[in-house]
Amino acid sequence: MPKLLRIALTLALFASATACKKERGSKKSKSKRAIATASTPTPTPAPTPPPFVPTGAAFFLSNPDGPNTVEAFSRNTATGLLTYLGSFPTGGNGSKAIQGSQAHAVVVKGNFLYAVNSGSDSFSTFRIGSDGRPTWLATTPSNGVRPVSIAVHGNLLFVLNQGIDNGNDLDDPDDKDASIRGFSINYDGTPFPIGNATFSFLYSDSPSDVFFLGDGFRLAVLKSGSDSVEAFSVSPTGELSNNQTITVGKFPGNQPVGGAANSNLPGIGFAAVIANKAGNGASVVSFSANTSLTIIQPEVDADEDIDPCWAVTSIKGDRLWSSNFMPKSLTLYLVDGNGTLTPSSSYTPLNDTGPGSLDLDVSADGRFLYRLRAFSTIEGEPNPTPIVEVFEIESSTSSTSSTPKGGVNLIQWLSPNTTISWTDASPTGMAVTSP
Repeated sequence: MPKLLRIALTLALFASATACKKERGSKKSKSKRAIATASTPTPTPAPTPPPFVPTGAAFFLSNPDGPNTVEAFSRNTATGLLTYLGSFPTGGNGSKAIQGSQAHAVVVKGNFLYAVNSGSDSFSTFRIGSDGRPTWLATTPSNGVRPVSIAVHGNLLFVLNQGIDNGNDLDDPDDKDASIRGFSINYDGTPFPIGNATFSFLYSDSPSDVFFLGDGFRLAVLKSGSDSVEAFSVSPTGELSNNQTITVGKFPGNQPVGGAANSNLPGIGFAAVIANKAGNGASVVSFSANTSLTIIQPEVDADEDIDPCWAVTSIKGDRLWSSNFMPKSLTLYLVDGNGTLTPSSSYTPLNDTGPGSLDLDVSADGRFLYRLRAFSTIEGEPNPTPIVEVFEIESSTSSTSSTPKGGVNLIQWLSPNTTISWTDASPTGMAVTSP
């Protein structure tokens, strides 16, 4: 083969081989890109998180003759339902002699809980955790005998000491007078006494409840032993002045036990009143301390009322419920802007053999009412385990039932699962946190 022809053939074969390499490389590259593109996953949207539901809480006191405990429940603020958390020692003692008759034995202020220890002349402070569990902070002397009720407004706290009547003659040195004592609340929730924020009563007054009226500048004390209410002006630093006393109701011998007030009704208060021995006048009384202390409305003729001892208003202040121990019922009143009461309807459980109706509270959003029930309603029967009930509050315009139900619908009841002997206890108080 001529030399020039061999050179030309060699160059042609080299060019063909080079073109094949480039073509295979090009196809391989395209194949890689195709595979890479096919294997890239399509982005999946992140799931929408469930709405945040803050945890609330509800509390009452076991109050036995011995070490006292706070009984705590977590509260679903969306549904209102409760879950029992446990018993939390107060660092003080209860007193079975109280028999649950006082109101505001436990109160909530922000993230803090205050509870009386009637058997050791003290009261306890707890911090409420995000899960509803109370953590003990301090146990403070009440500076009196047998504390039964607490009132809190701003950074002021007043504790009511009921005193002791030993049942002998009037000059018995063992009798201890009743009193209210003022405290200032530190930034950490703990109280310290205010020296001149104090007032004394006779032990025979048997005071049962202390609470601030709606504006926070007036303090009311219900005195069941003297059938009266006493009101005070309160300075920003806790000094008490201008005390006035007035008899409640239309019938002698009636006993105001538990009270209520509302920020939308400044200077106005309410007292649940037990009837006298003749059975006259069991009802709720409204009073005003705006200028002079006056009764707005004495006992209202409400057939549903039997031994009412506790009361609470709606958040707006336009309704009030009284709690009636023996029939385990709730009586609903409509309240106008002047504090006048009109009986509206009632809730009475049917075929209910459970404990009697005690203290109650309303959630800060106005949607749910919580009630403590304790003690046998049959004389001589042992005390049953307490029950806490949850009611959904009907709107003022709704009509969900042809039968009046007191403006509430029962949605839950539960008992504490604890080893406490309730036969030897005197459960008292009911308080719920916001939200």
